[in-house]
This record gives sequence, C-alpha cells and structure tokens, in this order.
Amino acid sequence: MCAIQAAERGFADVLTMAFPAAEALDRLRAEAYHGFLDLIARAKDTGHLREDFTDRDLPILLMANAGVVNAAGDAAPDAWQRLVAHMLRSYATPGALCSRCPAPPHPPPSTAPWSASPGRRRPRRRKPLPRP
Repeated sequence: MCAIQAAERGFADVLTMAFPAAEALDRLRAEAYHGFLDLIARAKDTGHLREDFTDRDLPILLMANAGVVNAAGDAAPDAWQRLVAHMLRSYATPGALCSRCPAPPHPPPSTAPWSASPGRRRPRRRKPLPRP
C-alpha cells in the first residue's frame, strides 16, 4: 500500500474519502479491509507481529508515509522506503526477521544546516535513562 501511495499521490485520498454513489468502490474497500484484518491475524498467529498492533495502526502508517512522500518529493523519491522499513521493524515481535533498512537519502540542500559537517560540533549524547 505504501508503494502505491508513493507512486500514485491520490491513492490515500481514495482510501479515506467517502463516495456515496460508488457502491463498487465501497465493496472493494471493505474487501481490502477484511483482507488486512486476516493478514494481521495470520502475522500474529505466526509470532511475527506484535500483539498490540491493530487495524488502527495502518492509517497512522499511511499518514506518516504520505508526509514523507510529500515532503521528500522528487529530491528523495525513495525516502518512504526507509520510513516503512523502520515502521515494520517497530511492529515486529522481538527477534522476528526483518529486511534490511534502505540507506538514508542524501539530504537536499535545504536541510544542509541540520547535517553535521566537519566544522560543526555534534550534540553530546545523553546517557540513557535507567530502566525501572
């Protein structure tokens, strides 16, 4: 879904908009939703998906992906792949096999001040907080 969203910028709109006269579209959307519910159940049954993942996490992923796709635009058209890889890792159970994360995109010139350069000091790392 995220790949389609990156290729077809209006895809997310079609998923979230209501079309009262388009019964066929509503049927297809409902079929896709039930397929997604089945995928969640199968992934949990195999122990690959966290138990706290729900169908409500998909819209969050799609919104985050849309933000990356829109913000990166043509400057980093594949940046969405890195976001999705990180999100899939966050949804996986500990120890589940995950695919390699794509390399980060090169920063566009507009973000150069955020990049560390030889003449700039990096912020100090803070010590991790103790676990309770």
